Amino acid sequence: MFVSHNESVKSFISKSLPNVEELKKGIKLFQSAYKFNGDLKQIFEKDRHFEKLVEQKEIDQMKTENKFFKFIVEEEL
Repeated sequence: MFVSHNESVKSFISKSLPNVEELKKGIKLFQSAYKFNGDLKQIFEKDRHFEKLVEQKEIDQMKTENKFFKFIVEEEL
């Protein structure tokens, strides 16, 4: 699975697997709610962090709409 530059989510997962659409929607929600700052290649860079792009109440609403988004957000980022 990957997210392209135009924010479409492509999947090579079999459509017969459960929750593929839930997974795609959760990734899109995460992408709209957070921005990554820093360099992914630099493991020890201190300025690597996620920045919220929306208010917390919107994130809370997204968590009720999508189980995968809730899982991602509740994990320590």
